[in-house]
Amino acid sequence: MESKICNGLKVQVEFADPPVSMIGTIVRIDSQTLVVSLTHDKDGGVSTTSRNSARDVQVSATADDALYRFRSTLLHSSGLLLHLSPPGEVRRVQRREDVRQPCLFDVELILPKGERTPVKRERATAVNISCGGLLIVFSGRLEAEDAVELSMTLSRGESPIHAAARVVRSESFRHLGQNQSRIALRMMALQRADERKLRQFITKCQVKTRIGTV
Repeated sequence: MESKICNGLKVQVEFADPPVSMIGTIVRIDSQTLVVSLTHDKDGGVSTTSRNSARDVQVSATADDALYRFRSTLLHSSGLLLHLSPPGEVRRVQRREDVRQPCLFDVELILPKGERTPVKRERATAVNISCGGLLIVFSGRLEAEDAVELSMTLSRGESPIHAAARVVRSESFRHLGQNQSRIALRMMALQRADERKLRQFITKCQVKTRIGTV
């Protein structure tokens, strides 16, 4: 797993005392040191002196296939560069397809209907998403194991993503006097280009969340 931790990977460095979280990018890694260039200085009042003393940190990194964590020691810092000890044991915390991210955007559902009306198109709202599926809020009803097709645009100016999906879970609730459904969908058979768009969107959301811009 150590091979997953490489140059160019975005990481989150967490200090325990005082509790501080910093976001950066690995710019050098070898057998002696791991250097992180901070993209947003969130010292929160931590002095350069305290940052320069040896301290244990936890590093989190989202690679292509999963979320990874490892312990390290701050050797010293220089400006926005953190010099850390190289990773020891790297743990895979979650598979990438299971790393869920809050979101809010419209989804078009294409529902199989019947012989005279082959399909029906409905609108829903996605409220969280992962590389393997999403949770939507929908004014209609779907049951577990129902098959649907999805169309969604993740970023302005991009072509929409299309995917087949299956209902994993469905629960009803009322909002403002109207019946609604929360529906968990498992996406299947994504095209490679669409899968890449989805990974990039989730990574961008994770970085924004960690630096407090969402």
